[in-house]
Amino acid sequence: MTFNLAAEYPLTKRWVALVEFYSTWTWTNISTPQGFQSPSTLMGVMPGIEFLFNEKWAASAGAAIDLFGKGGSCKYTPMFTVYYNF
Repeated sequence: MTFNLAAEYPLTKRWVALVEFYSTWTWTNISTPQGFQSPSTLMGVMPGIEFLFNEKWAASAGAAIDLFGKGGSCKYTPMFTVYYNF
């Protein structure tokens, strides 16, 4: 199961601040053999900035920061994305 909540705040006409809260829960069935069970829980935040080139193209950069979890490791992941809207 995944839950995401995102918000954007325009700083100027082309620059937008963004933040996303995310979480992931995984679990296994009772019938799964014990060695193959890997339930984990992870929650984190992803702050970033977005630049709007025009109404079709945009790019965003930020970092996904795992805040806490169970059954896994917390880490951070740099991210860069280019969007095209048609």
